[in-house]
Amino acid sequence: MSQRDWDNAHLINATVAIHGDGPGFGYRLNADEIEAESGIPASERWVWRLCSQRRIWSSFSKKRGLNRKAGPPVHDDVVQRDFTVQRANQLWLTDITEHWTA
Repeated sequence: MSQRDWDNAHLINATVAIHGDGPGFGYRLNADEIEAESGIPASERWVWRLCSQRRIWSSFSKKRGLNRKAGPPVHDDVVQRDFTVQRANQLWLTDITEHWTA
């Protein structure tokens, strides 16, 4: 086993222990806690790489892979107008006198 693998194993164990205490912390706060508690010098980038390999994420992080398509329309299209443009930068105008108001 190389020294790097040994250091990675110790860093992963420390990260898992800290993440178990506070799952809301991200890799930046985990790196600070590792240096403060165990004295292992760990850069944020190193901790980020190991956390992403082990799938250790903050519980407040964005959920990935939720790019869903829009659902069906909320209501039926009763007007059934076609709003496609005939040419670029086309201006549409309407006469508002046909709409009665109180």
